[in-house]
Amino acid sequence: MDTIFLDTSIFEANNFFESKRIQEVYKLAERGDIRVVIPKLTFDEIINRIFKNIDESNQKFKKYRNDTRILRNVPSLSKKFEPFDADKIKQEFKILLNNKFSKSNFVILEYPTLNIEEIFKSYFEGRFPFNSGAKKNEFPDAFALKSIEIWAKEQNTKILTFAKDKDFLNYTSQYLEIIEDFEVYLSNKIKEIEGIKHKKKLEQIDNIINNEYSSIQEEINNWVESQLDDDSKYYEYSNYYEIHDISIIEVNSNIDDYNITNFSEDYISVELKVSINYKVELIIDDEEYMVKDYETKEWLFLETKPVLVDETRYIEVDLVFDIYADEDTVYEPEIETINGGRKLNV
Repeated sequence: MDTIFLDTSIFEANNFFESKRIQEVYKLAERGDIRVVIPKLTFDEIINRIFKNIDESNQKFKKYRNDTRILRNVPSLSKKFEPFDADKIKQEFKILLNNKFSKSNFVILEYPTLNIEEIFKSYFEGRFPFNSGAKKNEFPDAFALKSIEIWAKEQNTKILTFAKDKDFLNYTSQYLEIIEDFEVYLSNKIKEIEGIKHKKKLEQIDNIINNEYSSIQEEINNWVESQLDDDSKYYEYSNYYEIHDISIIEVNSNIDDYNITNFSEDYISVELKVSINYKVELIIDDEEYMVKDYETKEWLFLETKPVLVDETRYIEVDLVFDIYADEDTVYEPEIETINGGRKLNV
């Protein structure tokens, strides 16, 4: 059984409870397929980040409530504008987190007694993790790593360590294995565990994604085209002058890779890594043929010119494959979200 440590950044990136990946971690830990170890310092840091997120969200909600006050007149929307007590939400969230960690059998390591000389030596010599200048964040990182390293040594085990901070990759220890890609690790762990009973389902998913993806590709391409048909996205190409026409010449998408994100009794969630190449022709004002109207003091364009936009972008696409526990068949996937619900950055 793998023993893993997830840094605060992993929890925050997965919205603490919401993402399918973090739900899978809780499930695997609860079943005993993995063991999650969290230093008390990291637990406190997670709480701190939750509280800060709630405060920031509260401020945004108040602004949204004020900016859209006309909608409060509509009875069916009234509940969406009810104010809330941020302090009560914080305490409710903290209880939820405690319960979730407890149910999933997370091992919370109390603050150890440390010889801090080594940590301060690293600080003064600018060694990891004190090499980026963000001292406020680096001290918690250093103490958290030391905490789990001491515990791993006492338990004579190795801990797989995950964080979004690239600096973690520089840390070396015989008791910690620093792994860069949490998403790939989790996908492989799901395949390893679920592949014993659900090998055929996973093989079908692999075949659909690699060989029968035309319907998925068509839906992605249609989404991309809808995103490209927006002249406000091309102002940098036109030097902020008028865009007279947009012609989408070509859109190609390719599935570069995929990860399993969640495996439940009813569905299997998959995240596709997709590269998109598009070619768009713009008809814009030609600055070489511009004259000034001295009466209005405005510049007039006498000619237009074509500009080709040829770009490649990388997005993620979330798929859901419905399944039945007593069958070996997976059903045609449905696209749940494209690019995390965000617009395409042209």
